[in-house]
Amino acid sequence: MSHRTSLSDPRVARSRERLRDAMLTLTLGRGWDGVSVQDVCARARVGRSTFYVHFADREDLLLASFRSDHIAPQRARRAEPLAFVQPLVEHVAQQRKLYEALAGTSCEPAVTRRFTNVLAETIERDLAQHRPTSMPRTAAVRSLTGAYRETLTYWISGRSGASAAELVNLLKQLSRPAYESHSLVASAARSD
Repeated sequence: MSHRTSLSDPRVARSRERLRDAMLTLTLGRGWDGVSVQDVCARARVGRSTFYVHFADREDLLLASFRSDHIAPQRARRAEPLAFVQPLVEHVAQQRKLYEALAGTSCEPAVTRRFTNVLAETIERDLAQHRPTSMPRTAAVRSLTGAYRETLTYWISGRSGASAAELVNLLKQLSRPAYESHSLVASAARSD
């Protein structure tokens, strides 16, 4: 059975979902270092062999749950520029306790890298859709990704005092120059 076929099998999807839910619940309750693969399997009512068919280890399971469709639903991908920002902030707000539980643990660097990659993919897709003829997007994507990640991290810490709505507006304001400069540069290039 191919990997693609196995993922489309409803039983496989249910097992993966149960494992994911068990990992998240246990991590929130015990902290990352207090959870073992055996604990996750027991909570999910899945055998260890089934776990290892799908995931290499706990970190692999955790990282598999960071997907761009969680932070930028399909409806946000086809809307106006920066429509993904609201769902992104909502996602981060919903996952705040998980982020706090992972802070300072051995998996934090991997989680940060995965979240950064998902965020970069989301921003790249949005820029490509709304500014397809723009100058090189790589610098804009990297800049916005770093700004978003650091701003969201600061917001999660609770030190900013900003509401979710204020954060959405701030992130959009930070983004506009990149979106506008791309359109201005593309317009200037066409008129030369």
